[in-house]
Amino acid sequence: KVLWENLLEIDRMDIQEKIRRIDELRSRLLQGGGPEAIDRQHKAGKLTARERVEKLLDPGTFFELELFCKPIETRMDIDKETMRGDGLVSGYGEVNGRPVCVWAQDATVVGGRFGIIHGAKMVTLMERALKTRVPCVGMIDSEGIRAEDFITTPTDYSYDRMMYLQTMASGVIPQIILVMGPCIGAATLSALLADFVFMVRNTSYAFVSYPSPSGNLYEIGGADIHARNSGCCDVLAEGDEDCLKKARELLSLLPLNNKSKAPVINAGDDPERKVPELLDLVPVNSKKPFNMHKAISLIVDNGEFFEIKKGWATNLIAGFGRLGGQTVGILANNPLSKAGCMDVDSADKMARFVRFCD
Repeated sequence: KVLWENLLEIDRMDIQEKIRRIDELRSRLLQGGGPEAIDRQHKAGKLTARERVEKLLDPGTFFELELFCKPIETRMDIDKETMRGDGLVSGYGEVNGRPVCVWAQDATVVGGRFGIIHGAKMVTLMERALKTRVPCVGMIDSEGIRAEDFITTPTDYSYDRMMYLQTMASGVIPQIILVMGPCIGAATLSALLADFVFMVRNTSYAFVSYPSPSGNLYEIGGADIHARNSGCCDVLAEGDEDCLKKARELLSLLPLNNKSKAPVINAGDDPERKVPELLDLVPVNSKKPFNMHKAISLIVDNGEFFEIKKGWATNLIAGFGRLGGQTVGILANNPLSKAGCMDVDSADKMARFVRFCD
């Protein structure tokens, strides 16, 4: 009996010691690449991956997956740099009380570069989002693919698998990509398969092929270029916090999936109210332009309108608002740009928006 009690006591001590070590490891992993790397990230005007996830989700709702997973050993020098978690924060939580899956590349760990386990975590989360029919939000901040892993990267854990899942999820669940740093190569192709792409002015850029060393990254693939010239950027943000705030706002307007309805919000705006300003807004002379943005703001609930691709194909306005608390998609010709006439870009803008609403 005494021996048995002693064995139980030793067993309890071992369990407590294991719990203590796990807690220590967890605390260390929550620091990402360490204080110095976090400080460099902040000096660059960017939040860390974990800070971004916490600011996107409702407080206390984040449940992290695969925090302790180990990267694949390559027998190269990079093995000394990589750590558990493999440079990706992934899991699920809630935005405005509704479920959402989220992943964020951690630029403080080997530059957030894509590796085998890194990719496996992204693929696993995307599969979970598709199976449970909830929105998926990804945050890109990566210097590209790890050359050491790229030699042997299996197909199931690389961008081609991710893009396959994105295609399967298209029209089923909302997919949002937040480009909050470098987005290079295959990551750019994957980002553009999402329903909406957010970019951050001055800190994010995206291109498939690296420009010449003398080229300015932001002039070639910066957020302003994609928001104004290429149309690849749906929402342009002024900083990380603004980007995350706008992502929360967009999620609040969308349904969880194609079988559910968008939440109806009582905004306190009487749908029967009169809007006398509309009587004088549209000129009698059809050759005179007027501000269609103002017309939309007068009609939607509380004047709140979430515009998509605001800086591209400006002769057409597209975005979301609420009427009587219910989300609606809004399209409008803009008389202030090209007299509101349609062209190739505005036709593409309209078609993509209508397909999403459908």
